[in-house]
Amino acid sequence: MRSLITGIGGFAGGHLAAALLERDAEVAGIDTATGQRLESIQDRIAFTKGDIRNTDAIRDAVNELHPEVIYHLAAITNVGRAWTKRRETLEVNVVGTSAVLEVAAELEPKPTVVLASTGEIYGPPPPDSRPLTEDDPTHPQSPYAVSKMCAELLARQAWESEGVPTVILRMFNYTGPWQSPSFVCSDFARQVAWAEAGLIKPRMSVGNLESLRDFSDIRDITKGYLLAAEHGQSGQAYNLANGTAVRIGDVLKYLLRSTKVDIDVRKDANRLRPADLVALRGDANRARKQLGWKPSFTLEETLDSVLEFWRQQAAKKNWSAQ
Repeated sequence: MRSLITGIGGFAGGHLAAALLERDAEVAGIDTATGQRLESIQDRIAFTKGDIRNTDAIRDAVNELHPEVIYHLAAITNVGRAWTKRRETLEVNVVGTSAVLEVAAELEPKPTVVLASTGEIYGPPPPDSRPLTEDDPTHPQSPYAVSKMCAELLARQAWESEGVPTVILRMFNYTGPWQSPSFVCSDFARQVAWAEAGLIKPRMSVGNLESLRDFSDIRDITKGYLLAAEHGQSGQAYNLANGTAVRIGDVLKYLLRSTKVDIDVRKDANRLRPADLVALRGDANRARKQLGWKPSFTLEETLDSVLEFWRQQAAKKNWSAQ
């Protein structure tokens, strides 16, 4: 299978590239940089350095491989950053998606485009706090969620008007090794590992610990991408979620129990976000039934892998592992 990954230098893109290579797929990618995650496999990838807002750069990447599948992962994905970079978020996540779909529409045969979206588009949880399904209304509450809602509409339009097969994956929260510390699990794990190694004082800064989130393992999310390309119905959206809401404070407690270092935890107002959703939990029954997807890793197993990753980086004093 010939596969192009936009955002291949990112957290999910690097994991997906490795998984595709394990399947002996031909892999090409486009990104503004490769990142450390790709160093061990970069010689097996046709890499194009470019911005997805530039259709010519996307065409260059496409011409390297003539892909059968385009995994469109490139995006500004950090909710906090999206609040401070609203225009850039819309340009990358919406204009960039439009550019990818425009190039896909030019190809014959047309490749399947698997779009990375988010459970954030649903907005506040229903009054009964049940898991959200794909049939629930969408009420995006942040610039990031708005941008992803727009990207979904573009994907549906490309399928209905231009015949570009598009499959949408609405990921809820996920984590794993190589995730940026701008995301909560990786942030907590890095601070613990740094304190253990004596690289920082045994003190942690945290934001809102009361929010409830539905976490998956990046390995399960990667499996979801592969299954979506194989079995996804064009124009259809699929939730990828564990279906369990976990308090952010409980994630912190687990990581603190995993260390022998006594760490002082302090609230930091600068880490709070406007309009932060109280809870977010997804129902992945459609993905289970139509894609054959199901999560394989517990949250504890995932957090252990993230903490071990940051311990390895701390031992190497690698401050910027991404």
